[in-house]
Amino acid sequence: MILTRTKLECLLFKTHGCQFLGMTAITVPKMPKSKGGKKNPHHGHLIKISRVNGVIGWRYSSAVKRQLEREGKPDAFRAFPRVWGQRVNDTPLVVHINEDGCHFYLEVKLQQRDWGYFDTRTGQRIDDATVRPWLSKEPPDIKGLAAEDAATFPKFYDIAAATRQGTNAPVILRDYRIDHIAELRIGGEEYRTPLWYEQQFYLPTPLKITETTTPVAGKPAPTLFP
Repeated sequence: MILTRTKLECLLFKTHGCQFLGMTAITVPKMPKSKGGKKNPHHGHLIKISRVNGVIGWRYSSAVKRQLEREGKPDAFRAFPRVWGQRVNDTPLVVHINEDGCHFYLEVKLQQRDWGYFDTRTGQRIDDATVRPWLSKEPPDIKGLAAEDAATFPKFYDIAAATRQGTNAPVILRDYRIDHIAELRIGGEEYRTPLWYEQQFYLPTPLKITETTTPVAGKPAPTLFP
């Protein structure tokens, strides 16, 4: 089923309770045209594709406490308030107003994920280490990492989250802007937005998400890319 951004927002406003989902998000990484006097070879030709299996309608503090209990550790965790955005009551959404306007985000507890950078001219995946030096923000430290940086560099964020939570396997939260969602699978239904069809030309294989896997400390999740 094809949904516009507005219809997708309406669907999520009507979604209540804890539910599993599969999702594909497509964004354009922020990067300058040049850096250090050198022309950026990726500027204007790069997209980031994230494939996610996760849970919505959950409570962050409760999830961390359950993880600590599973690991046999004392519960000393206290959640901080969100640093940006406001949760919309009885929905899995967060609303945020900035200079770009008002945007809704889907708050997701990650169970499994994979992401990569793709060249829109060739459809080829570009190695993360090749792209990272050209990105607008490259955090020097995991402490105090901003949410937007955490989304770009998830491994740094995971380390920081596990350290603060006191868990071996961190409970990872991600916020996905609604207009960046290309595909959503929830409640036995599959939804696609115009973004899916706009970017499908660049993708070498169909995007498919087939299962949800609970993360295990020390074991990498299976890739969601072919």
